[in-house]
Parts: sequence; structure tokens; C-alpha cells
Amino acid sequence: MARERKKSVSPELYTEEQQKLIENHISEHFGTISNFYQNMEDESSKLSINVIPASRKKPYVTLITSGMGAHVMKAKGKKGGEFENRAELVMYMPPYWKPDDNDNEAGFWPVRLLDLIANFASEEKTWLSWGHTIDYGKSFEEQSGFRGIILVMAAAGKDSWHCRLSDSEKVTFYQVVPLLESELRFAVKNGGAALAGRMDKDVKNAADPDRNPYVPDNFEDI
Repeated sequence: MARERKKSVSPELYTEEQQKLIENHISEHFGTISNFYQNMEDESSKLSINVIPASRKKPYVTLITSGMGAHVMKAKGKKGGEFENRAELVMYMPPYWKPDDNDNEAGFWPVRLLDLIANFASEEKTWLSWGHTIDYGKSFEEQSGFRGIILVMAAAGKDSWHCRLSDSEKVTFYQVVPLLESELRFAVKNGGAALAGRMDKDVKNAADPDRNPYVPDNFEDI
């Protein structure tokens, strides 16, 4: 992946109470965590990428971050007002997905991708929200040719979308959908909302390298 990670001085952390709320929310709406990954070489980040295994009821592996939302993203509105947002990320993988080790990029790319996106907002002091896309400029998954992402609301349902930390604060759970080149070009031309409207209602297969494109390569000619 093309983007280089920057080191921050010290990690931003949830309070113990906030962390417990996040853990309970994940357990209630996404499932029981069986394993997690952390970048132990990066002392500036306390991000965990949690793994929820596939089951009969949920025939897909769920990857979900905890720690990204400790950082409050801020953006200026058109009228000068300031908006704040916290976020965690979700990605659904096929039930056969098994990363052998972190040297196996063919299997480990979803974990690396989530780590990259989760730290991007705090390191670049930018805003990420529904419909936002990122183009990495080259493929980060050889089989499919995925080279970018779009954020949509988590496919686990409306109750899973927000975890309330207090009366005034909440964390939004966005699903990361890997994108093909044609899908990125479509989003640039028509907007992220237009691309999201072309996706299947159930996008739990969105990160499957064998999925069908949401738009054809020659969409400009159709």
C-alpha cells in the first residue's frame, strides 16, 4: 500500500468506561471476539483489530477495530461551525479467510488495510465519514485488483451503527468496502453516494476477491 505511516507523539486512548462500552457494543451487535491483532512495532498506536469467526448464523469472518474512535475527528462546516465525529471500522471477509501470518500479504492485507485507515484520520488530521473514498494508487490485493476503499454504514443493521459514549458523544461504525479501479473512477465522477447506491443491499461479500464489480469497466460508455 502506497501511503506511509507517520508516528505520533503519544497514543489517544479511550477511558476504561468508554472501552467497556465499545467492547459491549461489539459483542452485542457483531459477535464474540476470538482473536485480535496489534502493531507491536508502533508504540504510538493502541489500535486492536479484532476477529470474530464465521458461524452458521453469520457465514463470514468479521474484522472490527477498537481504538480508532479514541481520536475525535474534526471538520469545519460551510458556515464556519465545527463538526466532530468518532469512528471504528468493520470489514467482512469470506468464511475461508485465514491470515497465516503477517508476512503473508495475500491473506493479511485486510488487517494491514484496517490499520492503515484507522490511523489515517489521526495522523493526517482529516475527517472520514460515510461515502468517503481513498485511492491508494495501486492494487493491495493481487487476486481482485482492489486499489481503494469506500466507507458505508455497517451491514449489521441500524442498531450497530452507533455506540453511545455519553449524552453528547457517540462512535459510528463504518464498513470498509474495498474498491476496484472502475468503481473508484465512478465515485470520482459521480460521488461516493452514487457508488454506494449501486452496491448490493447486503454488502457482507464486498471484500471477497471473487465478487462481481459494482460498475463495469466501460461505465462511461453505458
